[in-house]
Amino acid sequence: MKEKDFKEILTHYLKGRSTGSQRDHLSDFEHYLLRENSKSVFQSKQHKKQLQKDLLKRIKKEIHPKRSNWINMAAAILIVVALGLTYYLSTPLNPPMEYVEISTHENQIKSILLSDSTHVVLNQNSLLRFPKSFTDASRNVLLDGEAYFKVSFDRKRPFNVFADSVVTKVLGTEFNISTRDKRTSVALIKGSVVVTGLGKSKLLKPKQKISIDYITAQVEQQTFDPQLEIFWMDQQLSFDNVELGSIVKILESKFGKTISISDSSLSQIPITGTFKGKGITSILLSISKAADFSFRINDQEQIIIYKSD
Repeated sequence: MKEKDFKEILTHYLKGRSTGSQRDHLSDFEHYLLRENSKSVFQSKQHKKQLQKDLLKRIKKEIHPKRSNWINMAAAILIVVALGLTYYLSTPLNPPMEYVEISTHENQIKSILLSDSTHVVLNQNSLLRFPKSFTDASRNVLLDGEAYFKVSFDRKRPFNVFADSVVTKVLGTEFNISTRDKRTSVALIKGSVVVTGLGKSKLLKPKQKISIDYITAQVEQQTFDPQLEIFWMDQQLSFDNVELGSIVKILESKFGKTISISDSSLSQIPITGTFKGKGITSILLSISKAADFSFRINDQEQIIIYKSD
């Protein structure tokens, strides 16, 4: 690429008139020069962050505030310009990365196999954006909604899921991510992940879940039941000699319903088995056949369990 052509692309970008292809070229430019030169230019990661911060302040003074969606990238671009524009322009430009977007509608779940053999199950009303082929250095995907990930292990290429403003970094593991209404949760099934959001990073262990609320700026961490977290995926619950009273509490928590047991003796009935259903009514119907009880829903949408006649 000629220097004149590159300057034209950069000028269009700073004026907010760049095309998608031009923005891809600038992104390639940023990542290439940072990869090739950052070790010799920046004294430390803190030094790099401070330079970006200083440049960002200058740019904000010169650019209309409504352009904030691309100010950060402009700062990064100016940093790498300082690293050596001539070196970059003398190197053949790689073609822009090709991306794939897969979305789901109401009552639709899709199974996706990525180029690195990572398996993703995308929940209803969700979207996943990912490169058709990952690079040799990283594996990055964008999620809007909810999905279950079983990541193929690759020590040299971390797998990053960007969900709203939360980044989940893994090497190889299984986890569930949900991001809706400015609230993102990450629940780890197997392995380990590092979750970053609101300026904090947390290392999760199996059966740990972190929830980040960008409206209240709250971060919560708790333990969870894996089969309840990914119930949406296979629509089934399994119990091994669990009392009905305990199962009722689980169902109340999962489905947000109030359930009462009219006869206390029913609470102690042990339940064993795998029960399938798309909702709480279907699940209770399956369990009732095994435990010989009945249930009804009153006018307040409360579920009442009682002995069968």
